Amino acid sequence: MNIAIKEDKKVSNSASTSTLILVHPGGLFGSTFCRVGYDTAEYHQRLISQHLCEHTGDFVVIDGSLSDEIPRWYDEIIADCLLRAQKREEQTATRHKTAALRLWGCDSGEGPYGDWQAFGDRCFPDVFDHQGAAASAIAKHIRTPSVWVTGAWASDDNRSGCVNHVVDVIRSQRPDLSAEICTSALYDD
Repeated sequence: MNIAIKEDKKVSNSASTSTLILVHPGGLFGSTFCRVGYDTAEYHQRLISQHLCEHTGDFVVIDGSLSDEIPRWYDEIIADCLLRAQKREEQTATRHKTAALRLWGCDSGEGPYGDWQAFGDRCFPDVFDHQGAAASAIAKHIRTPSVWVTGAWASDDNRSGCVNHVVDVIRSQRPDLSAEICTSALYDD
């Protein structure tokens, strides 16, 4: 099936001056097909992958218990985005902790699965009790004026959702930043 992907103008126009945070990418696969249907799940997988491929700013991944459901092809897209962010950082005069990170922050409290790999600054902790704790740890280190958060799951009512939780933590700790949910986020509503 071919699904047209809408461009998120706000994200693409500020890609080099923003941090993109991908929350629980494993939630886009596996059981998600049953929860929202194949077409909706595939649409969001492709839309998020497009954002990752086009993003030219800092990039953070917060994995969770379903990250073992990420297929290899999608994990390669994530890895490529991390490597591009790291390479850009290496070309700058100043090193920055949150330029390219892959962290663990599972809302169910589960620890990383056996072959999970952290990425980024080795002086930075890489395993947290939940996505909010991971967001809290990185918030003070974000150097870009805007943060875009995508992944699974978000909610319109802002009462639940791991994506919402990360945005709320960033906003509360860094009111000087613009923190928003990307249109590509997978909504549970």
